[in-house]
Amino acid sequence: MQRIFSFTCATCGQRHEGSPSIGYSAPFYWEESYRTDARGPSRLSGDFCMIERRDYFIRCILEVPIHEVEEPFLWGVWITQSKQNFHDYMDSFDDTPERCTFGYFANRLPGYPDTLNLETQVRWQPGKGRPKVELEPVDHPLYRDWSDGINWERAVELARPRLHPED
Repeated sequence: MQRIFSFTCATCGQRHEGSPSIGYSAPFYWEESYRTDARGPSRLSGDFCMIERRDYFIRCILEVPIHEVEEPFLWGVWITQSKQNFHDYMDSFDDTPERCTFGYFANRLPGYPDTLNLETQVRWQPGKGRPKVELEPVDHPLYRDWSDGINWERAVELARPRLHPED
């Protein structure tokens, strides 16, 4: 039987309900200095990032199953794309076709050894659905968690620092 993820937080004492969802507003490589010129070679939106007209990223979802829980742990992450795939995705954003593209992981996830540059497949979702990430097989804890799922305790361990970043 699957259930809804919830826990009483040891930090604040409140009950948190719903599977955790942690997102990144930019790829690891983005620097605020890139914002200086809105028409310049670097741009960032909620879904697209281009750095120096050299590096291209799209925002995606990595779903990590939580054992016996209905909804997965969601990571909103950035994945590199080739220039052509980036522009194809951007041009079809309002009605994205189903497609699979290669990319590299572009965020560091807390609670894991370095996740930068893990190889991925990005599954574009039809319509306006955010693309889903599939990790290429590798000996890395994130790959194991993604492929095998995590237990409730691990989900709490990963979520707690993001719920209370000042602690």
